[in-house]
Amino acid sequence: NTFAQITGLLPGTSYHYRFKAVNNEGTGYSADASFTTLEAPVITTGAVDSITDLSVVIQGTLDRKGGQYSIYAQYGTTTAYGQSAGLGNTNLLTGPQPFSNALSTLLPSTTYHYRIAVSDIFNNTYYGTDQTFTTTTANTPPEVQAFGINGIAQNPMRPGVFQTPTLAELFLTWLKTGSSATTVSYEYGPTTSYGSVATHPTPRPVNTFQEFYVAPVQLTGLTPGTTYHFRGKAVNAQGTVYTNDQTFTTAAGPVLTTGSATNVTDLAATLNGSVNTNSLRLEVSFEYGTSTSYGYSEPVPLFQQNTSAAPVTVNLAYLQPSTTYHYRLKAVNNWQPLEVFYSADATFTAALATTAPAVGALSASNVLTRSAQLQCAAVYSGSSATTVVFQYGTSLAYGSSAIYPSILPINMNTQSIAVTLVGLTPDTTYHARVVATNGEGSGTGSDITFTTAAATPPSIGTISTQQVRTTAAQVQALNVSAGSADATLVWDYGLTTAYGTTAAASPATMATDTTGTVTGLLFGLQANTTYHYRCRATSADGNASSANGTFTTSNGPPTPITTAATSVTDLSATLNGSASTTVGDLTAFFDFGTTTSYGTIVNPGSPTISSATSTSVSEPVVGLLPNTTFHYRLNVRDLDGNVFSGVDMSFTTSAPNTPPTGDTSGPGSLSAYGATLKAYVSSGSSPATIVFQYGTTTAYGSQITHATPLATSQQSELITDPLSSLAPSTTYHYRVVVTNNEGSNTGTDVTFTTPALPTVTTGAASNVQPTSATLGGSYQAQGGTYTAIFDYGETTAYGLTAVQSGITITLGGGIILGGGGLGGGIIIGVGNTSASASATVQPQKTYHFRLRLTDSYGNSFPGSDATFTTPAAVEVWRQQYFGSSADAGNAADAANPAGDGIPNLLKYALWMNPTQSGTQPPSKIITHNGARYLSLSFSRNPNALDVTYEVQAADSPAGPWTTITTIPPGGSPSGPGFLDEQILATISGFGATPTITSDIVYVRDTVSLSAAPRRFMRLSVHH
Repeated sequence: NTFAQITGLLPGTSYHYRFKAVNNEGTGYSADASFTTLEAPVITTGAVDSITDLSVVIQGTLDRKGGQYSIYAQYGTTTAYGQSAGLGNTNLLTGPQPFSNALSTLLPSTTYHYRIAVSDIFNNTYYGTDQTFTTTTANTPPEVQAFGINGIAQNPMRPGVFQTPTLAELFLTWLKTGSSATTVSYEYGPTTSYGSVATHPTPRPVNTFQEFYVAPVQLTGLTPGTTYHFRGKAVNAQGTVYTNDQTFTTAAGPVLTTGSATNVTDLAATLNGSVNTNSLRLEVSFEYGTSTSYGYSEPVPLFQQNTSAAPVTVNLAYLQPSTTYHYRLKAVNNWQPLEVFYSADATFTAALATTAPAVGALSASNVLTRSAQLQCAAVYSGSSATTVVFQYGTSLAYGSSAIYPSILPINMNTQSIAVTLVGLTPDTTYHARVVATNGEGSGTGSDITFTTAAATPPSIGTISTQQVRTTAAQVQALNVSAGSADATLVWDYGLTTAYGTTAAASPATMATDTTGTVTGLLFGLQANTTYHYRCRATSADGNASSANGTFTTSNGPPTPITTAATSVTDLSATLNGSASTTVGDLTAFFDFGTTTSYGTIVNPGSPTISSATSTSVSEPVVGLLPNTTFHYRLNVRDLDGNVFSGVDMSFTTSAPNTPPTGDTSGPGSLSAYGATLKAYVSSGSSPATIVFQYGTTTAYGSQITHATPLATSQQSELITDPLSSLAPSTTYHYRVVVTNNEGSNTGTDVTFTTPALPTVTTGAASNVQPTSATLGGSYQAQGGTYTAIFDYGETTAYGLTAVQSGITITLGGGIILGGGGLGGGIIIGVGNTSASASATVQPQKTYHFRLRLTDSYGNSFPGSDATFTTPAAVEVWRQQYFGSSADAGNAADAANPAGDGIPNLLKYALWMNPTQSGTQPPSKIITHNGARYLSLSFSRNPNALDVTYEVQAADSPAGPWTTITTIPPGGSPSGPGFLDEQILATISGFGATPTITSDIVYVRDTVSLSAAPRRFMRLSVHH
């Protein structure tokens, strides 16, 4: 059996067909058969029914004419449609049959195009007519049907109880957003009054449906072992809905108890405590240090889960004598974010210093003739700073010492302390030991001995020549050893073994006990002469010379021959010469110029001379001046860089006889009012004047003369001249006319058509933030060449400009030239091109802007003026966290929805989440210029350009308060208390993708604690 699928047939048409089979013996046919194609289906796009703001019922009829088809509706906001939905009523009855289906993924107040389409199994598609409908005004609030807590944080052995004492994750399990974007938040608290709100940062899109794990939000800072009520909240412009109330209970937190320190000495102690993890998996450690900032940590190894108090202990070493230490237990639950728990602070004081230093074993290594390295395996510094001295000498009286350059800090076990001894005597036995001393005593190591190596003179291995030239030679010595002292190296050479001439060696010196290769360059030699040479070394422990070597220099220098120039015209000539070589390859070149000083080098196409027989060298020169005498000579350069020259020759170019030439080229950039004319011109035997003739016919009628005549003998120079004040949509002819003293030449006629005036449309501003906005617009270049830019400012005088890094041509016909982008590139096109650029602005100001095209001829084509108003930075912050920019309710400056005593305005200024519990800016005691001060640090919100920060100090909480540091809106800190401002990171800020820097401001009191018994500091913000 076989079959074939045939497409492209006509509806309602009869066709004959038969089967044909062919082999080597002949052709066979089946009997004729026939079929008739069905008539095309008849489709009617009907009127819609049941229109709401988000849905509609599409109706229509289909007479299938006996065919089998899949039926669907195409719909969208344009006749490109873009979306489709299957339709019901797939029965095969004859005649027009009705069908309908509901579309439920629409947008409010939106006009849609739709039509009915059917497709057969052969991918043929038939369409009904296009129709439109408009959805009603938005009126559907969101819907929620369920609510949950994240089960991954639950303990499966204790349902309803969380493994995490301070964390929970809330989410919706069913959400339909309704007629507008919907904000999802969660209210939670110890009662059904809730009191706290957590908002998902991203609103959900219009008319979307989502199931399970919708808009999850993680809660932090919860109280361990506490039952919380919670419910979900969905808000859009049409209404607010809530889920039912539910509860969850956080896990009981760990119980950490700080015990007393034991085994306290001047340098060590044992810390004790107990931990009840309440079934949590915790990482437990002791924090300790000389203040409640701690600074050091010691882990408790292999700590297990438990449900009752278990003792924990760690041993501390490397403490400081007579020092009070703070310590506490720390437990970390490794959820994200981490949960951290602490015990109460406790203290102990290390005993008075009593420990002297201790010294480990000493050894000697790298023992050479005059040097050696001493290495002590370990030195323990003890209770105070320790000085380490290596004593050495030829007896147990020592007599010499090398001090280790670093003083060891208190309570430090230092590994592998080493010093290098120099200036020792060869072949001598030395004694050595280590002495370490601190305020509590000394530690002395055992004596050791070592013997330096015997003195050795330098030595030199074989010598050889590497290259020999006519006047120079390169020589080399192998296996050169300096011996037991630094050696100085030279080369001796001359006509006999008495030498007489010295050349520098490379290297010129060689360090003690090193071996290597030494080279040298011998200059000033005579051609075809035999020379003797040797390498010589001198040191404090003796001298050495290599064996004598000889070499013979090459024959005398080559003599190039300059021959007469040929093909001499008014503007060109060919330079000639010849040369040969017996001393290696030569490189040939000509000196050329109007005097015997020449000034120009002419390199021939084949510059290498490698034969002992004469080799011809020639090269044409062009661009010469008529009636001018030129000098030239042939030169050759050998491999050593020596240059040998032939005799000077000269020639005189003929009288001027070459007229100019001109070739009119297609135009350069075009605009509605201008064009750039182009031509390639050669000047000939005298300066040439260049004229472009142009006009709307080949009679031209207008002309423009190029500003500068083209100098004599210039070849194929590109000449361009701009024309302005042309008419849009007009065809122009032009040609180039070039004239010199020898004649004139006219280029061919070229035409161009100026494009129509461009259309420029200023669009809307988007992504409007307190300090930035995206300016939009579009234009049709109509084939012209323009630069696009945005003007903006607080008045219609604008004053500021913005450009973008790229452009998008949306309807074809466009070409991007240059670097691409507005300002950075030039745009040519006939399609509609969208443009956008980022503008830097200030909060709470109204800005004017427009899109403007400019051509290279000084013409501008502006769009209409448009405006936008930037919000206040605090309004954007309120909208982000509370869904409203108003200074009211939970979003009010003085409100405190997290219940932690920090009002919203302060959290805004400090870049904190107002819906979560936060901490006040930390204060501590610091030492500054030898005195102790109270200090305050805080993280400053770089987006808060509408806030003034003031750090104030006083002797009493009742005041009077004195401002010691001020940060004006968007400004820099100043004042007598300001210490430093430290940039921490680059992170996301307001708007779609901008980045901003976070910093911390450090302020100290201006009155030291020694000058006042009590001091207080506070941070005040206002706008």
